[in-house]
Amino acid sequence: MMVISRKAGIKTMQSRIILFSTLAVLFTSSSASVQSQGHEQGDPAQIQLAAFNPAVPPADEKEPLTREDFNSGAFQKIRQLTGVSPQQIATLYTTSGAKNFQEFSLAFVVARNLNFDPQIVLRSLWEQSIREVLSNFGLPDDQAKRALKIAKDQVDYANKEWKAGRPVN
Repeated sequence: MMVISRKAGIKTMQSRIILFSTLAVLFTSSSASVQSQGHEQGDPAQIQLAAFNPAVPPADEKEPLTREDFNSGAFQKIRQLTGVSPQQIATLYTTSGAKNFQEFSLAFVVARNLNFDPQIVLRSLWEQSIREVLSNFGLPDDQAKRALKIAKDQVDYANKEWKAGRPVN
């Protein structure tokens, strides 16, 4: 009979947690690189992304991030809200259901304003519009419309301030 000490059991569990975390990061990174390499929808490499997001649109429907997107006030605002690196934001964009950076930034800011998990909102965009997502979260249509207007104003203001050389708040 094999006896495992409590310390050994805890070390094994910690190893599994670290391994799972590492795999999660690698999976997200591989999804981002698949999308950025411009593979066709039927390519075997797209299977990982399709498994992660069941309703994957063709690769040409999602606009890639541009230098202008990286240098926008909206990008800086998201970076300020999250405290993560530009590469992590790019990965979040790639795995989101947003068709372009404008939709991504609007969805991200409205989710943060309403204290919703931005990742859930962004991934829901694969199958629904942002209004439908907000409605599914239980927001009445008039409040969803108002929340989107506020978020759009914040994104526009951030872009304007950044262009003028002022920090984004």
